[in-house]
Amino acid sequence: MADQALSAAFRYVSGHSTVSAACARVLELFTGSDAFGAVEQRQPGELTEPGVSCQVMQGSDGQRATDTTLSCEVALQLPTFSSTAEMAGLSRVLGGYHIQANNLEGLKLGRKVAAFDWPLVHKYFDGSIARAVIWSPSGRVPRSNPRCGSGELPGERSSEPGYVPGYARR
Repeated sequence: MADQALSAAFRYVSGHSTVSAACARVLELFTGSDAFGAVEQRQPGELTEPGVSCQVMQGSDGQRATDTTLSCEVALQLPTFSSTAEMAGLSRVLGGYHIQANNLEGLKLGRKVAAFDWPLVHKYFDGSIARAVIWSPSGRVPRSNPRCGSGELPGERSSEPGYVPGYARR
């Protein structure tokens, strides 16, 4: 019965946290730094309550705010890729979709995914993917397999129906 009061996703890691942490880590590995340094300017409610005035949002006890010096501008400081990922995950906790444990486990999982994927992702950027050995369900297949042609980069034959880079059909 107590479970019914919690979010439907309370038992699962946060997908937002997982994807955000994976992307943050790949961006850090790609750029060589965790530094991001962006500032995102937002108005509270602009996506969920368009047209609601600042005075209504800042009001209390059903009364509009009367202080005309109040601002609805919010500046989200995004100093690092990792802190931005953490903020994305925390938004899911504050929104009631996940508990903090789900957020933290999602962040850990995302970082593990990035660590696993980075060696292959990096090969797309350093040009060595044409020589790479790609995993397929039938085993490890050299990049110059007949399905892809000799040394072809993934995506060059993507217009062919059913083509999946690195996948060799039997």
